[in-house]
Amino acid sequence: MVDRNNHRIQKFNAAGTFLTKWGVEGSSYGEFQNPISIAIDASDNVYITDNETNRIQVFDTSGNFITTWGRAGSSDGSFNGPTDIDIDAGGEIYVTDFSNWRVQVFK
Repeated sequence: MVDRNNHRIQKFNAAGTFLTKWGVEGSSYGEFQNPISIAIDASDNVYITDNETNRIQVFDTSGNFITTWGRAGSSDGSFNGPTDIDIDAGGEIYVTDFSNWRVQVFK
């Protein structure tokens, strides 16, 4: 669950019991300015769009930082307000790049 007003990610089990949380306000790895959307791939990696820092961050299910990509701009791989994210069965990652009026696809 993306908890935008507290700049963190919270994890719950299927019964709704709180398990863990990660992330604080900031722009370093593992920090968020405005997390918007979350997606989980087939390996259970967690992908989060961070609207203010114009990047995608990836974590394992325990909240350990794996990688990030993106920066402000309009070139391929850059973002201007990434909002929604989804991952299909083939592993392609779709990111809505709101202010650039496009959807970018990553593999």
